[in-house]
Amino acid sequence: MTAPFRALKSLRGKLVLSALAVVLLPIVTLCADIYVRAGNLLVAQAGASYAAQANTIINKIDRNLFERYGDVEAFAFHPNATGDAAAIATAAASTAAPTSSTTC
Repeated sequence: MTAPFRALKSLRGKLVLSALAVVLLPIVTLCADIYVRAGNLLVAQAGASYAAQANTIINKIDRNLFERYGDVEAFAFHPNATGDAAAIATAAASTAAPTSSTTC
């Protein structure tokens, strides 16, 4: 037999090995638990951050679409927006930017 295995046959070797097992097993278990919990916490924090950013973006898009809806509503109820296509085209041409040569 080699020397390391001979040490395990003695009482001293068995006591040292059992003491190491009693001390190291809870430490390894605790470290593994902390590692898993920290990973879960990071995932939860990242998810909360993404959710907040998504809500901000959704609110901006919603406000923008609401403004465009108001614009369309205003155009639809404008008195010049009624009639056939030719009447609408002439009304649009008459309300286009003026072509007068006024200078400041």
